[in-house]
Amino acid sequence: MPQQIIQLTTDSSGDATQDTEAFTGFVESIEIDYAADADAGTDVTVVEAQGLGRTLVNLANNKTDKIIYPVVESTTNAGASLGTAQFRPFWIEGSKLTFTVDEGTSGKVVTMTVIVSHHRV
Repeated sequence: MPQQIIQLTTDSSGDATQDTEAFTGFVESIEIDYAADADAGTDVTVVEAQGLGRTLVNLANNKTDKIIYPVVESTTNAGASLGTAQFRPFWIEGSKLTFTVDEGTSGKVVTMTVIVSHHRV
């Protein structure tokens, strides 16, 4: 599966932002790898840069490495919940993802890997 790796280094205010390349496909997972000396108050968000601007990841006050499998709830054709807790990966159509790190300290590195697939069974 294709992947994009984003490595952010926080600036003097403890923040960093970077976009992926534009892609089309299902976001299967996002791996977040904090520096060993990351601050406990570090916030990470991943947002669809174009299109609907949906939030895929929103972590507050965290520094624990993790893999997230972002999903969206399936709905009826009218946009109503199916009520059966059916979820599927986010479909991104020709958009970028914006990765943001906030409330860290200067010079900290957070590496994020996005795994994308083009087919679902």
